[in-house]
Amino acid sequence: AQHFPGAFFPAARVALLLVYLLSGFHKLNRDFFSPEVSCATTLYGRLSERLGGLPAGPALLALIIVLTLAIELGVPVLLMLPRLRGAGVVIALLFHVVLALAGYPRFSATGVALLTLFLPEHPEFGQSELGRVGAKAWAALAAPVTRALLVAGLAVGVAVGPVASEFLLLAAQLFLAAAVVAAALALLPVPAMSKPLAGAAAPRHWQAAMLAPVLVLASGLTPYLGLGTDRAFSMYSNLRTEDGRPNHFLIPSSIQVFGYQRDLVQVIESNTPRLNYLARRRLLVPYAEFRAIISEAPSAERDVAVTFVRRGERHVIPAARRDSSLAVPVPLPALKWLRFRPIEPAGKRQCTV
Repeated sequence: AQHFPGAFFPAARVALLLVYLLSGFHKLNRDFFSPEVSCATTLYGRLSERLGGLPAGPALLALIIVLTLAIELGVPVLLMLPRLRGAGVVIALLFHVVLALAGYPRFSATGVALLTLFLPEHPEFGQSELGRVGAKAWAALAAPVTRALLVAGLAVGVAVGPVASEFLLLAAQLFLAAAVVAAALALLPVPAMSKPLAGAAAPRHWQAAMLAPVLVLASGLTPYLGLGTDRAFSMYSNLRTEDGRPNHFLIPSSIQVFGYQRDLVQVIESNTPRLNYLARRRLLVPYAEFRAIISEAPSAERDVAVTFVRRGERHVIPAARRDSSLAVPVPLPALKWLRFRPIEPAGKRQCTV
């Protein structure tokens, strides 16, 4: 137990850096830079609705797109540079509070918790009364046990689900306020930020903990390999890699070694809500996701009935769970890790989770 901070903290920091980098990298696509569909302008619109109206205009929307990308790609660089780490923490915290206010507190709460791992343990506050109070407050926030409990507590809260969203929003704001104060104090003595990070000295058992960032990186790369797109930190990125028509500036579809994203299904009609949603919106899903949705459909007296088009051929299935050609139910590992987002058959990639 005494080795937990030394093993866990470095892995958690690397994992957070990768999440920022992957989220930013996914946004390097044509549709994210299109203001009419960009997730940056979509989230800004939701924030404006919640706050009662914010200024808008072509120039401002273009700036928001560039600023969003600059933050997600720039914050990891700042966090890796000792003298700029405090600025990176402050910018990232403000970014997370904006996301929380826009209606996404779960990701923000987790990000806030992990950002505290980038704060130094012993900044130099000076000998004034304010400095001594700040040092005591910092010591409480920077203590390894406090950080571990913060991360673990918010992780459990995030796992509770949407019913806890209001609680998580409140928790995110409270922890955010404490962390911003701490980070702002750290900026005063700039050399203090160059001290080693908490838990960085001679960590033990860190090799096993580093499996976490390896899995984060692998998950983030799956869309470009032709695997799942729903667990890749590509939410709100406008990324499209399916059907041989990628919109990314740098990654072509030719590097895909798996064919899941090229085998698409269009649902015509069904007696299940999720498949009917796809039919109404005229969205496509990979065949693997189509089978997963059928497997997850609630059991009832009626089986899943569905009409769909696959590879130009129309199929009418009155009882999907008893149809041998569909091979359902899908194995549990595939239900967990091989999942895909719906996409539009043509046109620009819309902003989706």
